[in-house]
Amino acid sequence: MKKLQLLMLALLLSITGQCFGEWKYSGATDTDRFYIDFSRIKTEGRYKSMWYLADFKTPQTNSAGKSFKSEVIKLMVDCQASRTQEVAFFSYSEQMGAGKVVDSGSSPIKESEWGYEAPNSIGDGFIKAACGRK
Repeated sequence: MKKLQLLMLALLLSITGQCFGEWKYSGATDTDRFYIDFSRIKTEGRYKSMWYLADFKTPQTNSAGKSFKSEVIKLMVDCQASRTQEVAFFSYSEQMGAGKVVDSGSSPIKESEWGYEAPNSIGDGFIKAACGRK
């Protein structure tokens, strides 16, 4: 059932385009720009969930050989332990989450998949945004 729901969401996004709120610039690396949709930061049990957009300066290629220029990713944040885990993604053919969905996926939270972010990194900024820290 979960896969069917994800497929329906991917189909809806590919037909209607981006259905997220306003993306706010969060930071950049040499190769990527990152944005957060602050309107979608939610509490889910003991965690916070948020969506961020990774906008790539050069096209990326997935394992199936499909090219994409941006990804929208659902991130779970454990505010108590300051750690993160990606649980869903949508890869788009164009920048800023535009164009067709070329790939998507989701997975439940797994204890072994949590990651810790380096201080002052993009990921650290995501934790601060989700947890309301400065």
